Amino acid sequence: LRKQKAYVRKLYEKNVELLEHKSAIATAAQSGLNRAAGLNEDLKSSLLERIDQTINNPEIFCAQDFSLHQLATLVESNDKYVSHVINERYHKNFKQLLNEARVAEACRRLGDQEHYGHLTIAAIAKDVGFGSRSNFALAFKRVTGISPSDYLRQAHHKG
Repeated sequence: LRKQKAYVRKLYEKNVELLEHKSAIATAAQSGLNRAAGLNEDLKSSLLERIDQTINNPEIFCAQDFSLHQLATLVESNDKYVSHVINERYHKNFKQLLNEARVAEACRRLGDQEHYGHLTIAAIAKDVGFGSRSNFALAFKRVTGISPSDYLRQAHHKG
């Protein structure tokens, strides 16, 4: 049990560190764009910048019905180009990127007792755009390596 608690604590600390370094990683990865059919480097850079701005805005991506088509509309492009840039830049598909952004926002909220301490895990899951607590728990564990309740426990322990 002691080993398990230490493991959960390390995973929690790792995830907090990853959240803090998110913008630095995003900037470094932007330089890795390759040529794609139909998109030159200037268009890809511009599109990537608009995607980053949109996907980093919780008010937008936390909507339960947020989709690739809505993202493409918001960044004034088409689904194919947006999907291509996401695949190339982030090395994942739109759904994975969206779930990671939502889980990162959930982590921020789970750690912010002052503003979100009165909410349950299920309420936070719904607020960040997940349709059910079980889908949230699966995505959360896939992204962070620990369950939402373990993360919350560690956040309370640190606070």
